[in-house]
Order: sequence, then structure tokens, then C-alpha cells
Amino acid sequence: MQYRKQSAVIERIEVQCESGCIDILIQPFEAVIRKTPAPEATTSEGKGTDKEKQIEFFGKPYWAVQTLQLKNGGIAGCRMGFYSLELYQVALPK
Repeated sequence: MQYRKQSAVIERIEVQCESGCIDILIQPFEAVIRKTPAPEATTSEGKGTDKEKQIEFFGKPYWAVQTLQLKNGGIAGCRMGFYSLELYQVALPK
């Protein structure tokens, strides 16, 4: 959890999972997120390295960011974050 500075307001709730629990994390959120249109933005980092990531940004009404750790063509880890509108707007690639 990430709180707004000097406040009790939660800015971000994030769940992180390594290889053993990916299905448990991804499947419930995928069912909800995939009801929305395609991601607002998709970025990738570290392409071709063992630190490769794919990041998808899902806007209204979820303000969610899904980060997939990729390795050897498969998913090695996953993070799902639900953001406040303000934090989402800062994180969204321009």
C-alpha cells in the first residue's frame, strides 16, 4: 500500500506474485479488467534481457496497472496495482 503524503488516503494497492501464484493473481483481475476496452497504454522495458517487463495501463473505472515479468517467452512474475486517479495520471506514459 502506498499512502498519500501526510494523509490516511491510500494512493495505490499493489499485489505482487512470483511464478507459483501467477494464475491465482492474474485470473480474478483479468476477468474484471478484460471487461474494459484494450489497455489505455502498453509499454515494455528491458526487451531481450532477463529483466524484461510488459506494463499495461487500464483507465476508468479501474485505474489499474498490470506489470508482467517476462522470461524465455513466458510470464515469470506479475504485479497488479490499483491506483488513485491522481497517481495513475502521473504513471501513465505520455
